[in-house]
Amino acid sequence: MQRFQDGFDIVEVVAEYNILRGCIHDLAEEHDLSLEGEAFHILNRILDEAIGLAVQTFATQQALEMQRRREEYLAFVAHDLRSPLNAISLAAQVLQAQFPGQRDSAQTGQMLKTLHRNVKRLQTLVENVLKESKHIQTETGVKLERRKFDLWPLVEALIQDLRPVAGTASTQLTNEVPEDLTIYADASLLKRVF
Repeated sequence: MQRFQDGFDIVEVVAEYNILRGCIHDLAEEHDLSLEGEAFHILNRILDEAIGLAVQTFATQQALEMQRRREEYLAFVAHDLRSPLNAISLAAQVLQAQFPGQRDSAQTGQMLKTLHRNVKRLQTLVENVLKESKHIQTETGVKLERRKFDLWPLVEALIQDLRPVAGTASTQLTNEVPEDLTIYADASLLKRVF
């Protein structure tokens, strides 16, 4: 377990056991001890069992780590789906409010109802995934993918996504980030923060 936590791979651990086996044989030889017969078999069986246990431990730990990463990824995806779903829902509400005469059309009314129903269904699914993965601490183990990029386009895209919200609340969103501002960060995580 300690070797796994220290970042060793299983090949290195097996090599360590085989080095230990060689050292024991060398020590026995230096002190004129015989490692033949029963003593030889016992030593090799103990070391082989230790190697088997190490392989099993590594396999179990890697499986648990893979499962944790999958759950963490699923939680991130579910969290990221919330924003566009809210934007779609709000855009549908704005359409419904701006075109009251169009609601009289059976086809338009049916399309808006279908849109609302499916957005709510997706929101429920996303919320369920988030509830199921609430125990996961997504802040730990997140791999940052930093790079240089222009901040203005990222903020502008987010503002465009939020325009339906701003329109319904008489709020005006303005991108005051200088167009030539370049930053070094993880764009995906920064988008989540904003």
